[in-house]
Amino acid sequence: SYQEECRNFLRLVKEDERPVINVVDGGWLLSLLDIAGIDPYMPLPDRYTREDLLLNCGVSDRCLYLYRQDLAVGVGCRKGTPIDEIFPFLKDVLKNKGLAMARIGSVSSIDVKKDEAGILGLCGVLKVPYHTYTAGELKAVKGNFSPSQFVEEQVGVDNVCERAAALTAGITGEKIVGKMKTARVTISIYRRGSI
Repeated sequence: SYQEECRNFLRLVKEDERPVINVVDGGWLLSLLDIAGIDPYMPLPDRYTREDLLLNCGVSDRCLYLYRQDLAVGVGCRKGTPIDEIFPFLKDVLKNKGLAMARIGSVSSIDVKKDEAGILGLCGVLKVPYHTYTAGELKAVKGNFSPSQFVEEQVGVDNVCERAAALTAGITGEKIVGKMKTARVTISIYRRGSI
């Protein structure tokens, strides 16, 4: 079988080869990426490039760094807003708040935006799932949100980005970035709870 074939390649790891595993928080992650010469406010490069960069910067190749993709990003936008408007704004928000893009675990919005090319493109670049919710589901979310009468008239709920991020983050989630907006885009970021 395939498993038996794989066993032929296994060997005992010598003591000095044992990997060290470090679970790092957001601040450490920013520092590590900086040491490695990786822009923390951009998506991570592919695995091999990332390893090469870490080795070139003298970060131990025997150390495995783990971090949580604990950020839920809520996005609202005008119909037809391209990724070229959404992505740079998200990058600015992250930079302003000192949050690494690698921590983003999901993007969410209202269901009428389920086919919105700009948001779908953002999810593709970030390689994260896209969650959408009905106006009713968003309205039912408890919390303190920045209301917009215009948004309520358009989609039936007074706030999309904060409510969507809060719903994705869960009941133990925490608001990290309240509603930030440009002329055509709104973004909010919640940290997922530990449960």
